[in-house]
Amino acid sequence: MEKVNVVIEIPEEEYRIILLSDKTAMSEFASKEAMMYAIKNGTPLPKGHGDLIDRNELAVDYTSSDWNDYVSVEQIKNAKAIVEADKEGAEE
Repeated sequence: MEKVNVVIEIPEEEYRIILLSDKTAMSEFASKEAMMYAIKNGTPLPKGHGDLIDRNELAVDYTSSDWNDYVSVEQIKNAKAIVEADKEGAEE
C-alpha cells in the first residue's frame, strides 16, 4: 500500500491525550472528527522529499550581508532531521 506523509497541526493538549490513551480509548478532545479535520487540512509532503530540518537550529543571521554569517553545506548536512527523508518515494 502506498503511503502519504502529511504534516498536521493539532492542539498540544489533544496530542498529549492521544499519546497517553490506549488504542480503544477515544477522549472528548481527540475526536475522530477533529483528527479527520487535521488530516484534511494538513500539508502533504512531496514523494521523495529530503530530510526536513529546523533552520532555526542553524546558527545564522539570514539578514546579514557578511559571508561569515551564512550556513555551510556541512552545517546543513549535519543538522538533525525533524522528519526523515522519503526514501521509498525517491526510488520510484
